[in-house]
Order: sequence, then structure tokens, then C-alpha cells
Amino acid sequence: MPLVETYQAVRRKALDRVPVPLWRRLVRRDVISLYYHMISDRELPHVSSIGSYKDEVQFEADLAYLSENGHLLSYDELRRHRLYGRRVPGGAIHITFDDGFRECGENACPALRRQAASATFFIPTDFIDNRDLIWVHKIAVCVDRVRRAAPETIAAVIATINGRFGAGLDRRAALVAWLNGLRQIHGSEIERACEALGVDPADYLRTYRPYLTQCQIERMAADGFTIGAHTTSHCLLEELSHPEDIEREIVESCRIIADITGRKQVPFAFPFHGFGVDRALLADIRRRHDVIGLIFDTGQLRRDREFVVHRVPADRTRHCRPGESNMPFLLRRAYADEQRLL
Repeated sequence: MPLVETYQAVRRKALDRVPVPLWRRLVRRDVISLYYHMISDRELPHVSSIGSYKDEVQFEADLAYLSENGHLLSYDELRRHRLYGRRVPGGAIHITFDDGFRECGENACPALRRQAASATFFIPTDFIDNRDLIWVHKIAVCVDRVRRAAPETIAAVIATINGRFGAGLDRRAALVAWLNGLRQIHGSEIERACEALGVDPADYLRTYRPYLTQCQIERMAADGFTIGAHTTSHCLLEELSHPEDIEREIVESCRIIADITGRKQVPFAFPFHGFGVDRALLADIRRRHDVIGLIFDTGQLRRDREFVVHRVPADRTRHCRPGESNMPFLLRRAYADEQRLL
């Protein structure tokens, strides 16, 4: 191992030994927000190739750790703190979920109720009731098919993709890399890949029912969980051409969620991230549309405008051990990253 890599590995190990309470004193944050996507014991093609996610036992371990070592904060408590200066207990934690997967209602909510814990669930509204498959999940299903397909199938798919798009692919790994490089604007490529791999989004939706229904969302809201918006189309907002398009995605999704839940104001979370979205624009949109509450981003412990809450990713399963949460590892890494030590 090169000397630089050895040094970096030793430094990471040293940072991983710093106790979380000490990090809290060194890097002071009034509230830490976490974000998950999925809690499931099953391997699901629409998410398995995107990243890891925790099973029910691992999530229960996270909740136990967070309950014992902090204060689980509701969205309303967080909102009053951020916008009106209300004090919160030390070690305040707020849990969130993105993308509106059905497992949020079926697996996450029962676990949260057992701990008397609150959470906020952000829903991309075009996909409620499984009306369509999110573009990134179409790609994930295609990647899953590629990894499982026979060599002759891969050769035929590569020939089709090369013939249609001039992609210059030559092997399975190149096909996976090409698929993972597609974005929402590449709708034609995504649809052609689905056709070549025999992925029928409508059939997949009927079989897996991956997203929450409106009835499930209403029930979650009635049970005291906060429901937030996550754009209408699950788009990366910084890629939109005009500020009016960004405003439409935010406002329309918030209004739909407000209509479903009966709340006058709902929070919003960026899909992927909102790093390229101007904060002055966001402030102006919030000022003109009372329906928009706090806005959530994915910058871990980053400081931002008072109405923007950054979150630490909690899906990673590294260092998960039976009966133990890996939350101390995730928090230590977030603190170290904030100090630019990683």
C-alpha cells in the first residue's frame, strides 16, 4: 500500500475511535437530522443496485441507540426551533425518509411507534399510488437485469444500445456504467434500455408496488408522522433551466401533500441534493408561498440558512453488527467530514 494511502487509513481509524460525545463538544450542532430511504429485509431490484439499506433489525438498533443517546425530535419541534428560536434538548435528532417507498409505512412506521418516535417522510408526488416508476429506479431495475442476465443476452442488448445510441459498449461492466451514467433528461435511452432488457415498468409496478399509496400516506399522517414533499417528478433541481421550473416542482408538490394531509404548511426535501440551488431564490419562493415549511438538503452537518436543514445519510450498513447500531460510526464520519479531516 502506498505511503499516502497508509497514512489516510491510519487517520481514518484514529478518527473512528473519537467518542461521539467528544465530537458533539468539538463540532456543536443544535440538531442533527438523519435521512434514510428504505427499511426492508428483502432484496428489491429498484433500489438494490443504487446503494445499501438497513433491514428491520438494524433500524431497530438505530432507534434504540438514538433514544438512549439523544432526544428524538418531531418536525414541529424542529420547525419552531429553526424559525422561532425555541430551545431543544441536547443531543436532538430528527429522522427523515426520502422517496416515499411503501416500506416506510409497512416497516419504518411500526418501529418508530414502538419507540414513541416521530419522523418526516418526503414523497415525490407523481408516484403516489404507483402511477409511474421513478426514472432512477427504472435504471436500477435495468442494472439488476444486466447483472443477472446470460452472456448472450448481454451481447444482444449491447448491440441494440450501440446501434441506437452509438455508445461503443463492449462488455457487461461497460453497459452497467452506461446505465448508471443516465439522467432524467435521457428518457429515450432509459426507455430503450428497458425494452432491450425486457423491463416493463407497468408490470414492475403491479408486481412490486414500490411506493406509498394515498391511503397509506393519510394513515401515516393520522398516526402523527409528518409528510413532506420531494418534488413532483423526483428531479435534480439544479439541472432545471429556469427558476420558474424549480418553483413549480417545489410549490406544486407541497400543495399536493398539503391537500392529502390537511396541513397548511409542509416541509420539502431536495431529491439527491440542492447544492446548486440559489438560497435567495428559495427564500423568495418560501416568502411567496406559505405552504412551504423547512427545506431539507443532504450536506450532513453543513450550516446553511435558518430554513435549510442538512442531513446525515443513515442507510449505510458498514460496521453494522448483530444487535448493534452503526450510528456511532456514521456520526463520527459526519463530524470528521465537517472538519475536513476525511
